[in-house]
Amino acid sequence: MIDSDAIRKEIAIRYGFVLDKDDPAFVSGMIFDSVLEQAVSTLNTQQESNLKALLAALQKGNEETKRLAAKVVNEGTEYACDQLHAAIKATMQESQEEFKQEMRKAWVAIQAAKKTAIMGAAVSATCSVIMVGAMVTMATHVL
Repeated sequence: MIDSDAIRKEIAIRYGFVLDKDDPAFVSGMIFDSVLEQAVSTLNTQQESNLKALLAALQKGNEETKRLAAKVVNEGTEYACDQLHAAIKATMQESQEEFKQEMRKAWVAIQAAKKTAIMGAAVSATCSVIMVGAMVTMATHVL
């Protein structure tokens, strides 16, 4: 609240005019001051309320931003993992096909070696039988 005596004194010094406490202009000024004080008080209260609402909205927005950021990170991670899994699976399938082809080639080579070994064994057995026959024949002629 304003100091009415100080104002009246200031007006008297500056303008040489003395205002009574009951002067209508002075009373109007006091009323205006009172109304202004109430308006400022109301505005301050509204400003505090608006500030609280703004802070609450900012907090909510911050929490929503964090939630969305976490969702983006999680979905991005899941996507990257899915892509990596698909790439690994494709590579594994390619490797398996190459391995199967190499195993088929090895199997063919093993079968060919087996046939050669069997043929070699048969030739060797035949040679042995011939040798035994020749030895028996020689033994019977010598005796």
